Amino acid sequence: MKSNLSLEDAYEKCCKKILDNNDDINKILRIIKSVNKNLALSAGTIRNTIWQVLEGQKQVIMSDIDIVYYDNKSSKEEENKIEKELYKINSNYKWQVKNEYYMNQYNFINEPKFPSLYDAISHFVETPTCIGAYVR
Repeated sequence: MKSNLSLEDAYEKCCKKILDNNDDINKILRIIKSVNKNLALSAGTIRNTIWQVLEGQKQVIMSDIDIVYYDNKSSKEEENKIEKELYKINSNYKWQVKNEYYMNQYNFINEPKFPSLYDAISHFVETPTCIGAYVR
């Protein structure tokens, strides 16, 4: 039977299913939402989880937890404040928080600021990490 889903939609559906079925990912998503509904889980945390499932490996959070948000009105210090709040809730994870509003200063110095979180994530240097998730 032929699917009406585009390849992109099929990938998105597969990724959502993998993330929805991972207790650690769901716990992390609930934690970040409790701190700020505009925070998103991104990059290596998601890539590694999906890779582990597709390769039949044990699912383990292996690295830092990449949390991103986009706020053109907050200072850089807000990242540290959010990180500290996340550590208070759960110190078992290695939280790393970044306001993507400022990230063009690191890898894209000659580029204008990113207009949105979606745009910033799409510019992550490693293509498989160009993904974000959050709980609505």
